[in-house]
Amino acid sequence: MLLRNLSDLSLEDVKTLCDDGALESRFLDFKAGPIGGGEKDKREFRADVCAFANASGGDLVLGVQTKDGAADEICGIDVADPDKETQRLINLVRDGLEPRISGLDTKWLPMAGTRGVMIVRVPRSWSAPDRVKFLKDMNFFVRNPVGKHPMSVDELRRAFNLSSSIAERMRALRSEREQAIATYQLPFDVRRGPKIAVLIVPLSTMVDPLDVEIQVEQRPREVVRPVANLGSTHQYCFEGVAMITRDNPASAYALMFRTGAVEFVSPK
Repeated sequence: MLLRNLSDLSLEDVKTLCDDGALESRFLDFKAGPIGGGEKDKREFRADVCAFANASGGDLVLGVQTKDGAADEICGIDVADPDKETQRLINLVRDGLEPRISGLDTKWLPMAGTRGVMIVRVPRSWSAPDRVKFLKDMNFFVRNPVGKHPMSVDELRRAFNLSSSIAERMRALRSEREQAIATYQLPFDVRRGPKIAVLIVPLSTMVDPLDVEIQVEQRPREVVRPVANLGSTHQYCFEGVAMITRDNPASAYALMFRTGAVEFVSPK
């Protein structure tokens, strides 16, 4: 996936991908031509979207030629009416996948005349696994580092089990953190007494956890801050990195986990 908001992307960003020889990956796919109106083209497009949705989401970039799996040259696609084409692509996904994917978006980057580059951004599906529902095709697809493949029985079993267990795992994590806070099983000393705790857990933490690399030269205060405004210092720990108030023992802290979750604790 291109690491920018879709609204901020420009043709220059796509040119940079070509100059750098960006490889197709689990999050990025290039196609030189448009999505045709034939049944084969429709099926292939739906399979591409389905594969991204069943993995971690990604960008499908139309109008870029590849060489050995890497972006090579912007060729553009011919689209007379970008708005109409956007609606057509959205309808293909809406009518051809189940459960329906919400949040699909596109960006048209115009070139000369009616040519341009179309970026289709596919979000992760939180109701995965999704499948292609087209004629007799009822396959489930998932994205891999070099393309897509039909999901195996084991992959489907894991996907269904994961989807049904997200709420349970959320509750278990909350209980675990409540216990750690209540019994002061923390990597730093915290003042005793009633507290208010807020745990922010992205859904991705439950499905495909991050492994945030914590670097010593990073400034954690730019990412997380304790709620209490008493001045703070940072501390690296097994869980990730914490910003702790300077009083001793600390009255409040903000802890960013390597998984992407964030915990805020302050006096009541």
